[in-house]
Amino acid sequence: MAISHRQLVLIGFAVVGIVTVGAVTGGFSEPLSAQEQSLETADVDFAVGDVDDSDQVLPGEDVTVWATVQNPESSERTRQVELRVDTDGDGVLDTTVAKQEVTLGADASRTVELTVQSEGMDPGTYTYGITTGDDDPLETNEFVVLRPATFTLDDSDASSPVVQGDSTTITATVTNDGETSGVQDVELYLTDGSGFGEDDLETSKSLSLGPSESGTVSFSVGTADRSPGWYRYELRTGDDERSGSLVVHQPATFEVTDVNGSLDVVRGETANVTWTVSNVGDVNGTQTVTFTHDGQALENRTLTLGARESADFQFSVDTATHTRGNYTYSLASTDHEASADLRVRESEFTVVELRGNDTLYIGDPMVFTATIQNTGDAPDTQSVELKIDIDGDDQPESYGLTQNVTLAANETKDVVFDVPYLEDPDPLPVEDFITGTFIYSVKTEDTAKNSVFVAKWPPYSGSGGADDDDTEDTSADIEYTTLDEISVAKTGHHYDELSGETTPQIEEIFARQPFADGLDITQVYTREEFARKVYDVPVPRSEDFEFSELDMDLQQKIEAEYDAQFLTEEGDTVESWDELAQAKHGTDYESLNDTEQAAIRDAYLAQFD
Repeated sequence: MAISHRQLVLIGFAVVGIVTVGAVTGGFSEPLSAQEQSLETADVDFAVGDVDDSDQVLPGEDVTVWATVQNPESSERTRQVELRVDTDGDGVLDTTVAKQEVTLGADASRTVELTVQSEGMDPGTYTYGITTGDDDPLETNEFVVLRPATFTLDDSDASSPVVQGDSTTITATVTNDGETSGVQDVELYLTDGSGFGEDDLETSKSLSLGPSESGTVSFSVGTADRSPGWYRYELRTGDDERSGSLVVHQPATFEVTDVNGSLDVVRGETANVTWTVSNVGDVNGTQTVTFTHDGQALENRTLTLGARESADFQFSVDTATHTRGNYTYSLASTDHEASADLRVRESEFTVVELRGNDTLYIGDPMVFTATIQNTGDAPDTQSVELKIDIDGDDQPESYGLTQNVTLAANETKDVVFDVPYLEDPDPLPVEDFITGTFIYSVKTEDTAKNSVFVAKWPPYSGSGGADDDDTEDTSADIEYTTLDEISVAKTGHHYDELSGETTPQIEEIFARQPFADGLDITQVYTREEFARKVYDVPVPRSEDFEFSELDMDLQQKIEAEYDAQFLTEEGDTVESWDELAQAKHGTDYESLNDTEQAAIRDAYLAQFD
């Protein structure tokens, strides 16, 4: 008996077909008598025996019943053979499900095959009977419609919660409640929404079970690509479904937040930076956090935090080696990094300006004023010192002339040094001064500024000074100013600190000494100083000054005044128009014709090439 594996729904009965037994040929030899005709009308049933059937079938499969039908009469008869079934279980064969008209000769018999489809019949045992002309069955028997393989789900379970990144297992017990073996797919659906669609199919497995057999199916579900949260799953067979929930926990995740502490300090102070580290995950965890500056690790610490737990961690920064400015420090966990800007403030005492005795007459008080500005961004107190070069080496020496100055950020203050003269105790041996040029400097802990003063005998002092009528002025008495003294007087810098553009101006003044009319270096101007101080020309200072770019008439005026400061032409690096005209034509520039003047101007300009 063949059994299919289809699940069937009862939809009613249907007779599949009728097998017709072939008719017996032949006829009567003479007409029937009236008595015979009366006997002919008596309806005698066929005898039925040897009933057999398909025994067991699945819903929808054919039920075949075989029966032997015999004509007990002495003449050919035709009868309707019917198969009746008790469909409602009340003991009455109330439904004809198959029938067949059979013609048999006298005392003849045949096997009749009746077929009925079980579609629409519930699984169970059915009583049937065979009739051949009246309502009473001549023979009864039973056949069975089997329950098909039916896979039901029990005991669904998920190993939940699971930490994101790990795998979890979803299991279920599957039982075949049918009366025949079967194979079905068990499907797993997983969603974070409210319903299950075809796109939510995660995986499936095929399962084979015998009648009433149970088995376990397990699915491994990875969570690496799933966000932490709550999910619904559903297991499905062709006959049943079960649902449940799956919780994916966020792993231990360390976030660095809430930076605070001493983030604004004065250089030399210790900056204490505090970070809050929070485990925003759903499980405990241990990580190493790294304190860094400019990508360089300064300190590592290992932290263990419970789920949703926070802790504060402080790191110290020694700012003694930091210059003024902003510094970025970071704290990084495996998952997160946060930065903090540390401001280091620092004072810087700058000597902005020096004022004092450009010309000092021996015996007069020595008073020097320095303007000091704190150009930094932190208050401070510093020692400010006046130094003077007395030994002639062009490097100012210390004589203990100091003052303590306190300045706030960007504050400016004048510091006055009033140096005693010929007093005891005398901090400065000025009585040993000789006439000449002296370099002095005012120095803070950060910067210094240099200048010069010229010491002279007072006029008409009668003390054997330069103005004494009885003193013969010879070249041996002339004191020449050094390159350093000239450089400091004109630029505030020593000669070896000058740029290549500035040194020729200083060297020319040095070479053209002595100065005229008793001038000293504080009174002698460079060409640049004439342009700026005398003629108010807005020219840049020192190395950026281009004398040849001035108006040529102005150049000649400045050149004439510049030359008048010296007693000698030696060392003159620029010849004026008149000097060139005298050298070439023996007359001044104004006496030349236009062609000669043009040639002189060209020769003048060539000096700057």
